[in-house]
Amino acid sequence: MSKGVTVDISCDVCCDLIPLVRDGVASADSEALVRGHTARCEACRALLEQEREQEGTEAPGPGARALRR
Repeated sequence: MSKGVTVDISCDVCCDLIPLVRDGVASADSEALVRGHTARCEACRALLEQEREQEGTEAPGPGARALRR
């Protein structure tokens, strides 16, 4: 994504990306898109906050370690 370009994504795309952001495996561009969208969308912001609260409460899946590398 080019610097200075603001792109809004749909709620569906944001919901798809939130788990990747939560797990720390999203690209910097994807994370920026989620942050920008959740700054304007209350429903997705609530979902992101809920995901953050759940972080660490579930056992990681078998691929989580490989994905974080």
